[in-house]
Order: sequence, then structure tokens, then C-alpha cells
Amino acid sequence: MKDIALLAHDAGLTVLLNGKIGREEYRSVSGSFAALQRFAEAYYEPAGDTAKLVEKLHNRAALQFEDEDAQVMREAGTDIKTKAEDEQAVVLHWFITLVLKHGANWWNVARTELTEMQKRITGADARGDTESTA
Repeated sequence: MKDIALLAHDAGLTVLLNGKIGREEYRSVSGSFAALQRFAEAYYEPAGDTAKLVEKLHNRAALQFEDEDAQVMREAGTDIKTKAEDEQAVVLHWFITLVLKHGANWWNVARTELTEMQKRITGADARGDTESTA
């Protein structure tokens, strides 16, 4: 069984012990909505076959970065050689860094960052800039 108080604390919620009568503890929890969402994500575990399906879909999504992702990163200022293995190494390193920093939300962050890079490139092209900003 999960330690619900520890999960709440790790998610950024404040857990207070309000009182204890015998072995029964009375606690209150407060915090931001974002912390509550992190708690819910940490608490929820799909059961049985659903868990395997979710894991399979996450793994598949992780391996399906688009060919142009490296080109977008290059145009946004990242130094990447044009060989396929160099492009893959840079993109995979970026993905791993995002996983370590953002956990389960890494894929959403990656897509957001790529969208922001594309906007900067499009903005630079519209202004006629010769160099893109990183």
C-alpha cells in the first residue's frame, strides 16, 4: 500500500498532523491545484492489462520523434551535425534530460519546446533575420 502522506508531501502539498487519539491520526492537507494534480498522477496506477497498455503507448510515443525535430532544433540554434546518428543522439539526450527533469510530463514539455522553437524560427524568418535565436 502506498504511503499517501509521503506522496502528498512529495507532490508539494502541506500535510499537517492536527491531532492523535489512540492510534488514529487526524491530518489535514493543503496546497495548490498543481500540487494536487501531481499527487493524483503519483497515486494513480492503472491495473493489470491497462498498465501494460499505458506503458507500451508511452514507450511507443517516446520513440516516435519526427525526422524534422533535429532540423527544428538546428534552426533554433542547437549545434547538430547532419548525420542521422548525430541528430538522434542529440534528440535522445534532450528527451532523457526532459524525463529526468519533468518525469511523466516530459513528452508534453518536449512538444511545447519544439512548438516554441518553430515559432522563434518563423518569427525570425518573417523579420528577415539571418540568424535564428536559441
